[in-house]
Amino acid sequence: MNYDDSLRAFPGGRQPGPHVPPMPREMLSQATCTHMLAAVASQRLHYLEDADVLRMLNTSAGMSMMDMARSTGLTVQQIEARMHLAVIEGELRTLLMAEHVPERIARALLTLPERSRLSAAHRIARERLCIRDAELLIASILRRATAQPPQRAAHRGRIITLIRDHRPYLNAIRDIAAQMKDAGVDATVTERKVGRSVALTVTLPTRRRRAARHHK
Repeated sequence: MNYDDSLRAFPGGRQPGPHVPPMPREMLSQATCTHMLAAVASQRLHYLEDADVLRMLNTSAGMSMMDMARSTGLTVQQIEARMHLAVIEGELRTLLMAEHVPERIARALLTLPERSRLSAAHRIARERLCIRDAELLIASILRRATAQPPQRAAHRGRIITLIRDHRPYLNAIRDIAAQMKDAGVDATVTERKVGRSVALTVTLPTRRRRAARHHK
């Protein structure tokens, strides 16, 4: 039995995935395992196909990651990382393979909540993002997904966000003064410590200077 035959042994010709029972041990002969390892070593398979093969060799043939590393030329760390990709299936798997999304981006996608992975992958493929930009996008999505909503309290019919740290407010005032300067308003901010407090003074002109008149 060669590698292609071993894949056809699964129901419907489907490649092994996380929800497919491991192939019976007796079906993976030494020759079959050798063919499968050679296929991984040849680098002619997609990395998601590699992930399926490596997982099958590990779970069904009982091969250790060290043994697979020696036979494929990959490191143990690469074997472990690629096997982790075997959880990718369905529409996400199809998209990654069809759009030739790099393996490093696929690994980064797995750091996202499952509900966010497909939409992120679609955007990466649509915008043809490089690895660095894709990782920045994924990190941004992850921050938003894991951010805790701020505590809120009702106060006189308004919703007030409770932020105990004074520094965001100071920075906001400084930013407003900088925006005023950019707009041509001569605004200045002075700060001084008063005991255990900080005093900020914003100074700005209330009238525009009159343009100098030119006499003939």
